[in-house]
Amino acid sequence: MATNQTNAANNKTSILNDAIHKLDESMKGHGGGEFTSGLMAFTMYMFVQIASIISRHMAVALKIPQDTTGIYFTKLFAARGLVSVISSIMTYLIKLFISEDNIILTLIFSSLLLISRSVFIFFLHLERNRTLYVYNVLIMEAMCMGLFQITFYPLAADYVSAISLCFKISRLWIFLLQLVMDLAIFDKPMLMVKIHYWLAYILSFISTGFWFYFCITRHKGGSNKRPKPTSTPKLTKDAGTPSQNTNDTQCVTASEQEMSLPTKDPESLEDKIRDSEPSFFEHLGNSFSPLMMCFVTMMMKNILFPGLLPYGLLERDKSHIVNMSITPVGLTGTSIVHALKKNVDSINRRWKWYWHLLWFLAIPPAIIFYKTLESLHPRSSSARSKIINNRVAVLVMALVFHFCHSLIESSGYLGVVSNVKYCNKVRERGRKMVSTNQLLAEIIHFIFYKIAIGYNVTRISLGYHLPKFRPNHRMSRHNLFVYILRETFVRGYDDFIKDFKMNIREYI
Repeated sequence: MATNQTNAANNKTSILNDAIHKLDESMKGHGGGEFTSGLMAFTMYMFVQIASIISRHMAVALKIPQDTTGIYFTKLFAARGLVSVISSIMTYLIKLFISEDNIILTLIFSSLLLISRSVFIFFLHLERNRTLYVYNVLIMEAMCMGLFQITFYPLAADYVSAISLCFKISRLWIFLLQLVMDLAIFDKPMLMVKIHYWLAYILSFISTGFWFYFCITRHKGGSNKRPKPTSTPKLTKDAGTPSQNTNDTQCVTASEQEMSLPTKDPESLEDKIRDSEPSFFEHLGNSFSPLMMCFVTMMMKNILFPGLLPYGLLERDKSHIVNMSITPVGLTGTSIVHALKKNVDSINRRWKWYWHLLWFLAIPPAIIFYKTLESLHPRSSSARSKIINNRVAVLVMALVFHFCHSLIESSGYLGVVSNVKYCNKVRERGRKMVSTNQLLAEIIHFIFYKIAIGYNVTRISLGYHLPKFRPNHRMSRHNLFVYILRETFVRGYDDFIKDFKMNIREYI
């Protein structure tokens, strides 16, 4: 009897070990890393996406006064943006002194992010001062997010298109879930809020566990389990003079007899490859074109949406269909880029000239940006009538803009990764370029968000707003342009200063 129990226990242990071994192998492979990075991306911004998508129900559940609901969420998102930028800069500065492959920071910061979300769930179930606690904890969560994201993107650089796709799917998931709950429990806003955040929290817990496992097994696989290769990469040129043709042709496969270094010490060859990697500024030059792709339409988007397109051009009731249509169109563009990454090898290497033709995708957004501003400050009333309160025209403009924006932005992030690869891999200085890309995106996003606020305040103060569009000034076009330009930056800066001064208690 005892022998049978022992054998059964040994069999169970063997089965468990085999399962763990298979999971370990998959997590170190392409599929496992892509799944883990995608799952982490799916949950990363979910807490703030929920607040954005179901803000109406959240305001009712938290008992925010109706006349200050807009102020509450505007200041929440502004404060989150500011805190996220500051914490991202802090992480970037810390990483100047440690390796991009170091996993300690990402494990610490992902734990802090999960802890902040645990605190949020706790305060969500408190009755007293819940509105204030939710506000403060969501800002704390943004700080943890800023700390974590600069460590996440470099380690997951190989899966950048999957990450972009999962960001869009995350927002679509929240939107579809809310549609179902609107039909089933529309009159129970607090229950809807709790369902959203509990699901997001459970998914965050799971994704953090996978991220821990992925980072630890990858680190062990890279440092302790490096196999002895039958063929290894060999530099085609002297270590100090890397090839200028492509980043992937600087290393070739050589047999053991051709290798200049003995196979019993493959780490020495790896060290030589690492030392010969192009400098950060060479990577910057190689990836400058896709780097700018990440920002060019984002700057226009932050100014246009949602203050001008649709709400500056359409009445609020007519704007609903526009807001509903944007998410699936953005997902379509990102899906196309992900499909290209999976099926076209040349987009995953140093870009050939034809991939830079993706810049033509920035032309339609630029035209839409110009036409939107022109319709708000027209030379004649007939020019205004073609777009203002024309739902079809505004819908087409919004859809075309978001489709092109999602294509060029996703291509830009993928292009940065592709152009910093060295010997078919994103290495130390390449990862630094990836983290720099993300930090610049955070800073530019925040700056142009403030510019948009400054412009909208200035525009409305001059009478360029629905329903009548009656300017209350007599300035010439030149003086008007100078005035709007100056006041946009002045009022945007004033709003930035108010982020530090405003007491949210006055509005709840």
